[in-house]
Amino acid sequence: MLLKRLTSQIPEHLRPLLPQLDAAGIKTTENLLFTHPSVLRGLLPDQEVSLEELHGICLALTAPPELLALHAALRLLRAEPTAQCRWLDADGSFHPTRTRAILDAMGENDPTSVLDRLIVSPCFRIDPELYDGLAAIKAEYERDEDHDAGSVTRTRMLVIDPLSSLLKDMLLASTAQGHAAMVTVLEEISELTYSCGLATIIINFPSSSLPNNAHSSFSMTTIRPALGTAFTYFADMTLLVQETGKLFGQVDEEERERVRKQPGLRAVVEVLKSRVSPSGRWAVFETDGTSLSGVVPPRLDDERTIRMSAGLPVGLQRPIHGPLARTVIP
Repeated sequence: MLLKRLTSQIPEHLRPLLPQLDAAGIKTTENLLFTHPSVLRGLLPDQEVSLEELHGICLALTAPPELLALHAALRLLRAEPTAQCRWLDADGSFHPTRTRAILDAMGENDPTSVLDRLIVSPCFRIDPELYDGLAAIKAEYERDEDHDAGSVTRTRMLVIDPLSSLLKDMLLASTAQGHAAMVTVLEEISELTYSCGLATIIINFPSSSLPNNAHSSFSMTTIRPALGTAFTYFADMTLLVQETGKLFGQVDEEERERVRKQPGLRAVVEVLKSRVSPSGRWAVFETDGTSLSGVVPPRLDDERTIRMSAGLPVGLQRPIHGPLARTVIP
């Protein structure tokens, strides 16, 4: 997300930071999150406290969901040579350079072929831009319905990033008209997804859920997907992504301070609700803004014995309980 779009969402005393960061080349929330704190302090040496506060706001509003969706799209395009992904960019935050960097990190030999099948369209209004994007996919399938599915390039994935940007103005007044418009949009997307066999990813902003979110496995979860309950009924699976320090920081000081002292980001992705898999499952991942690293817990059986049997170096046994730095490994 472009930092300048945060003007109305941040305290007034932080707003002067935005043009200073922009002039220094830090133009998006992702740039801010994935730049080492020491570099930021070097750019704005007298603003350390304000930078930490702005950093926290950006964490609540941005990054990992878009990165997860981009990885999913690129993996699909690499696996299926005739697959195409249509990405509707609703806030101008899509980064072509990061997309190329991800492909390079994946070891893709022909990135141009993959990028040619990733179609990114600006989409700042529901009508006509969102509806035009959906109509283009439908027309594509109607045109090619007589061809073998594997012989022509077709859209296999649709990403809307983020849908809440398109709907927030309609729902500000909590009117029945705004809610009806949202339901109409979701019905259109749902019908297209099932009729064309798409994998559809809808990115949504978080909203407050105080004192906690009863659907989460973590008692410290105080956010939920925006757009209300109606949104969750249209999704086959609802995922919630949070920074680990917010969930585990109360009992894990290292994890609480990690986001300020270490580059990159460590996050938890949790299945809040699902029709196709068990709910309540969660996993931890780390990212430097490009690559994703899975973070796995220790096995319940003796890791040292397993490694010794395989002829691998044997280190200290990881504990089952304790700080994430000692109980999980990237």
